[in-house]
Amino acid sequence: MHVPDEQVVEELSSTAADDVADDDGSDANDSSSEGGSRKDELEISDLTEAERFITFSDAVIAIAMTLLILPLMEATSEIAAEDEEQIITVQQFFAENADKVGAFFISFWVVAQFWMAHDKAFRYVGRFSRRLVLLNFLWMLGIVFLPVVTGLLTSSPDRLGVVVYILTMLITNMVGGLMLYVIRSDRRVW
Repeated sequence: MHVPDEQVVEELSSTAADDVADDDGSDANDSSSEGGSRKDELEISDLTEAERFITFSDAVIAIAMTLLILPLMEATSEIAAEDEEQIITVQQFFAENADKVGAFFISFWVVAQFWMAHDKAFRYVGRFSRRLVLLNFLWMLGIVFLPVVTGLLTSSPDRLGVVVYILTMLITNMVGGLMLYVIRSDRRVW
């Protein structure tokens, strides 16, 4: 096991203190004490932190996309039923589950569009402010909730499922717009 020496621990501690100061509005790049190398260390540290959070966001989106298929996976059990009278053909499966299949493809496409917009917006983000972290978590909440509202969309006998689905997409999109505004207006995250 590698044990960091005292100099590395001091540098990490001062980097963490600078990050806390950054959240209060000060600029860590103004306090370069080692002739430029300190600035480079901060940029590498901050970039890694941003990449880690962006990777986490990507994983949440991937899981949400995977969850969209679960209602169809549950329905496929009817194809391989033990009782021969209950066995359905693939054609019958798609006829009986057309609404679920349609909702899956629409929701998959919607989440893919959200991910592409997120990827484009965060491509040059090097650091996260607290506001941006909060907005990103709210945005991910909307993405994670989409499989639930997709299930409501296909199983609810009334139109409330459609309303909840549309509201979820609108709110998620508005939070995404707020994130983009924060990214563009707060130069500290670049």
